Amino acid sequence: MIDIPEILLQCQCRSLKELRATYIGIIDEALARGDFARDPVWTESIAVGSQSFVKQIEEKTKNRIKLTIKDTGSSRWVIREDDVSYS
Repeated sequence: MIDIPEILLQCQCRSLKELRATYIGIIDEALARGDFARDPVWTESIAVGSQSFVKQIEEKTKNRIKLTIKDTGSSRWVIREDDVSYS
């Protein structure tokens, strides 16, 4: 889950339409550079956004799975499922 209002703010976009165009441009630039690397903040997280947004997601899912909340800096918080050991 992504905190859309926070992304609009961080990308300085005024609408979802403008955000979509910005996103497509970012993806096109990365592909042109050959940058295919995954960013774990986005690919391994259940939710990305402000601390309050991540806390809301935690409240909705905490009884289903064990979660960890981390501050990744720049006002960006993530919530991830804890790693489970199968030893």
